[in-house]
Amino acid sequence: MGVFRFQPLLDTLLENHIAPGYAIAIFDDSEEIYCRDCSDSSRKLKAKWHHQTTVDLDGVSWQLKIWPTKTLLAQEQSWLPEVVLAGGLTTAFLLAGVAYLAQTARWRTQQLAQEISERQQAQAELQHQNLRGQLFAELTLKIRRSLQLEEILQTTVTEVQKLLQADRVIIFRFWLDGTGGTVMQEAVVPGWASVLAQGITDDCFSSEYVQKYHQGRIYHLPDLDNGEVSSCLIDFLHQFNVKSKLVVPILLKEELWGLLIIHQCSHPRYWTNSEIE
Repeated sequence: MGVFRFQPLLDTLLENHIAPGYAIAIFDDSEEIYCRDCSDSSRKLKAKWHHQTTVDLDGVSWQLKIWPTKTLLAQEQSWLPEVVLAGGLTTAFLLAGVAYLAQTARWRTQQLAQEISERQQAQAELQHQNLRGQLFAELTLKIRRSLQLEEILQTTVTEVQKLLQADRVIIFRFWLDGTGGTVMQEAVVPGWASVLAQGITDDCFSSEYVQKYHQGRIYHLPDLDNGEVSSCLIDFLHQFNVKSKLVVPILLKEELWGLLIIHQCSHPRYWTNSEIE
């Protein structure tokens, strides 16, 4: 998509047969968006000879300034500027219409560019969904081929980290006595601290949260600094530079075994429905 060029378009539309001999300036509010025959010498004549009019077309307001060029003044040799300007003023509404059409064309170009951008974003999201589906199928196959729990968990965090392009993915297992839990497996991007083997006490997990996880609730927090999180958990997350997180419960025989937790450390992240699913 090329850049919309407003000046050449109006130069084409406002050929010499429209208000010949007159300099024409068009303003959108205080911004001069077009000027024909506006040399320095011509602009000096504007202050003395110009006539200004405002035209409203379909909600678009245009300021039009028209004044005779030095050549026209010399030809007319008139002592009445109103006479010199008479021919130019009759074209004011025509010029407004031309300018409106040109502005409409510019808006349409911008609209088309936005539509193309949205279409490209939709195509990119579809490609990402297909890639996620492929990686998820590969993850499932790898897990099925393994009988070792540790290997299954490590495969899970590694593949999920690749799948979601997250900074850190961990598996947190609750202790049997229900007083907290430990990070058992981790996949983390180099440059971010490891939380492996970190323990978290039940002070950070209210019974309400645990009950919701037991019911299969998926929790996503786009921005840690603007979310409702316990002070204990905030301190833990800040310690490891977490900006956003996604939490999926792991149920074993209908009991809450642990949590699959995805961290974004570089910036807040608004998780999409396809990512959550």
